[in-house]
Amino acid sequence: MIVKLSQIELQLLSGGGVYWPAQRMLLVADPHLGKEATFRANGLAVPRGTTDATLDGISRMIAETGAERLTILGDLFHARSSLVESVRESFSRFLELHHAVDVTLVVGNHDVATGPLSGQWPLRVVEPPWVVDAVTMEHFPGPPRKATALGECLLPSQDSRICLAGHLHPAVRLGDAISTAGKLPCFFFDSANSCLILPAIGQFTGTAAVQPTDGDRVWVLADGEVIEVTTVRSRRRKQVR
Repeated sequence: MIVKLSQIELQLLSGGGVYWPAQRMLLVADPHLGKEATFRANGLAVPRGTTDATLDGISRMIAETGAERLTILGDLFHARSSLVESVRESFSRFLELHHAVDVTLVVGNHDVATGPLSGQWPLRVVEPPWVVDAVTMEHFPGPPRKATALGECLLPSQDSRICLAGHLHPAVRLGDAISTAGKLPCFFFDSANSCLILPAIGQFTGTAAVQPTDGDRVWVLADGEVIEVTTVRSRRRKQVR
């Protein structure tokens, strides 16, 4: 689905990513690779194969869009304990498969906890905010920001018109408390902050229900489609800072 937000044209993909045609860039948020390995290390019986499933989903979106750049909006790996050999091998195979794609990680809170990544991976790591052509790319949602030469930022920015972020793992409940079948992951445009929050791309991640208010927009992922829905609440939500 093609949308125009703050005069920026973006394609919302049913796989959970956003394609930015002007930059030939695919953006995804919150892969949390290796989360299942961390859970198993703590004695919890969880499904195997979710890391490969997550990477396969990203690969399909790269093929679908012809993206030349991939930007990960934080939380590439779940924890330091997630970097077991099988997870490292899976990520190495993914990067080798897409060796022609420029891959950038915008640092998120789990990336800080994970620590420095192996230099063997052709992966650029940048501290937020990363501003490219009027778009701020963050992990934590908030208003568009302007990066300074010293790595600090000014709020708000007249140079950047929109923020793309992750972290929240947004989802919405459709229907009432009786008829709803549960939450559906979604793209959530926070109009107060001009911020598009992406669903978590990770196959083994939870979701958090958002409460859209007047002016916000929501697109759910359902049955392989991206569908815009109206779920406006009367109570005004506090702005994300």
